[in-house]
Amino acid sequence: MEISRADALPRAAKEVDFSFEIDSVLLEPFSGSPLPTEPVAPRRKTYVLDPALFEPRESADRAVFVAQEAGELAGYIAVSRGWNGCAVIDDFAGARPFRQRGLAT
Repeated sequence: MEISRADALPRAAKEVDFSFEIDSVLLEPFSGSPLPTEPVAPRRKTYVLDPALFEPRESADRAVFVAQEAGELAGYIAVSRGWNGCAVIDDFAGARPFRQRGLAT
């Protein structure tokens, strides 16, 4: 697995399956351990990639990193600098065929 900074999310990302299964939802308050959850009818959740997250910017306060294996997109993370100087994760996803391999950790 190779992780590198990218100027933009590769075009192939539109063809990658980043969907995931949902079988429970978090309940307020969103604190404590373990977090309180409630079961729901299982369903597949799919998000449309927001192109604005990946538009080239001259600011050094944003970055996109991609993980690839054998030329295939395994995942990505888009980050920006928060008000306090710390990194903020704006978006991330792992492709279905590459899950359970530690990429998101």
